Amino acid sequence: MAAPIENFDSYGVENLDGLNGGTNWTEAWGDTTGICSTWYDVVSTPVQGGTRAAHTATTGGECGRGFTADSTENQVYTVYLRAASTASGLVSVWQSGATGIARIVLTTGGQIAAVNNLTADNLQAYSADTWYKVDIRITSFAGKTFQARVDDGSWSADKTFYNNNAATSLSLFWSSGQSTVDSYFDTIGPAAVVATGRSTALSLLGVGQ
Repeated sequence: MAAPIENFDSYGVENLDGLNGGTNWTEAWGDTTGICSTWYDVVSTPVQGGTRAAHTATTGGECGRGFTADSTENQVYTVYLRAASTASGLVSVWQSGATGIARIVLTTGGQIAAVNNLTADNLQAYSADTWYKVDIRITSFAGKTFQARVDDGSWSADKTFYNNNAATSLSLFWSSGQSTVDSYFDTIGPAAVVATGRSTALSLLGVGQ
């Protein structure tokens, strides 16, 4: 299965709801999860690479987009995250349909955290107005475990799927703004960082990257 890729560059500066660019998705933004029309916009600055990124400034705003279910273990999935301050929270979740699995949080306490069942385990501190590359990989669907890393650093220890949920595949990317939110995401999918620091979407990364 080809992994979903989205960098938002095919859009204008407009509302994200219903937009259908990128590749290997099965629906437009907001078709099944969240009300993107109320909460999410495409912006021209700041961007991680290219010309566009997605932005939310609404507490509790949710937006999601589905892709063909992938049961591959150890496949690396990437999203770039950014917050305007260390009190601006954002949740990024890779899901199986409506079921959350790998949940990453920019906490309002200035930490990038991976949620281990229901506990946020800090990966590292983050700074305001800085892009961070956050990777996840499912290490075991049967064991309900995933790992995370930031900016190509070391992989975390195994984390339990959010709320100890059971799942057999990934099929949805979902984002939600937290309290005092002013946050961004960009460049979703397997990605490789080129020499310029911009991210170019490629085919699937190798197992165990």
